[in-house]
Amino acid sequence: MTKNNVFDIRTGRVLANAVPARRVTPAALLTVGTTVENGTLRVHRYRDVLVLWDLTHAGKRGKRVTKRGKRVTKLSVTVSYALNAAAQDNTLELLSAMIQGLRSFGVAASALGEYAMTHPHTLNLTSTEERGVDVKPAGVQKLMIDTAKLNLEADPLDFTVRCKLDQHNGPTLTAPVKASRTAAAAFYRWASQNQDRIKAMSYREVLQELMQLGIRFHDYCAVD
Repeated sequence: MTKNNVFDIRTGRVLANAVPARRVTPAALLTVGTTVENGTLRVHRYRDVLVLWDLTHAGKRGKRVTKRGKRVTKLSVTVSYALNAAAQDNTLELLSAMIQGLRSFGVAASALGEYAMTHPHTLNLTSTEERGVDVKPAGVQKLMIDTAKLNLEADPLDFTVRCKLDQHNGPTLTAPVKASRTAAAAFYRWASQNQDRIKAMSYREVLQELMQLGIRFHDYCAVD
């Protein structure tokens, strides 16, 4: 039976003694397609990769999401293709269980780094940097309104409104190409504060109100 190091999920540190590996119960894990946020850590699990973000400066203009000044903002974790499919899946389940309860990007990144060092040729860790303004702040939920007249989806980084009455042309409005972040933030504030009104509005009424408020958007027909 193979042995793996055990991590303390509160600190991300490797415990002193190794114990026999056991299969992780998927039901207890960060499952495929889900996102977990705790403290400065956001982690999303795709089918074959884990992506972590440092939320310290998320949503802030002029800031970059940083880890101790090293400007590590986004960490992608993949399992080596040298392992067979079953070993890859079980490793991702183990890593998901290890980090899902952590509240710090720094601690999670350190834990993954230690795992990579103690399990050579197992993980591929890739770090990149994103502008803070391009990262959705912690705790912000996507706003979704679906009525007989329209479908609306919005968060501080983007928005879309689709007309459901004109199926021939499919009128749609989205954030503009220029100043999209400013427009998206303004739209999200307006939509969050006017959810009950929007549920009774038509697509055209939403468009007209955005024009009156000076919130920029791109309007087009989604059906050719």
